Amino acid sequence: MVLRSKTVAWVAGILAVIIIAVVVWVTHNTSSVYNYSGGPTFNSPPGTSFTNQPVIQDDAAKNAVVGTESVLNGLHATQHSLGASSSALVSELAVHGPSSFTYTTGAVSTPDEVSVSVGPDGQVVVLAAYSATGKCFFLELNYETQSGNGGMTGTSPVRGTSYAESAGGLCAAGTPPGEGPSGPIDWGPGWSQ
Repeated sequence: MVLRSKTVAWVAGILAVIIIAVVVWVTHNTSSVYNYSGGPTFNSPPGTSFTNQPVIQDDAAKNAVVGTESVLNGLHATQHSLGASSSALVSELAVHGPSSFTYTTGAVSTPDEVSVSVGPDGQVVVLAAYSATGKCFFLELNYETQSGNGGMTGTSPVRGTSYAESAGGLCAAGTPPGEGPSGPIDWGPGWSQ
């Protein structure tokens, strides 16, 4: 009996050490961590420069608009409209949106800014975020009950979420890619990468 209880204690001690080692390894070897705004914050691998990481830079811009999307869905669900004023919506996002982003109705030029434009009927909103790679990522939320673009030109008439991107030029939600300086760009069900 004494030998059996010592064996059980020894096995339990070994398992505890293994569990602690796994927790420490996972904590120090993850490639992304989650911040309180709900989206991933991407870390560069050790020994590399963030400027050599175009995919991570583009993902950070995409995260800015996708992180804001859930807030807008919640606002629309409770209010059944996002209002007819982009400035008022920017004020709402400053209170309810992820605090890691700055919201504006104008053009953006840094990855922590999100440009916002809402249509006159409050049922279509376009978000734009700039990537350090020079790309602009657009996300459109179309809450129209039927096909339509809510009075916004250059946007998708498809109800639901649409995506677009452009390279170079102005990165502003009020100038979506359908009418941007780089020419017409199609809205679709996802970004190209």
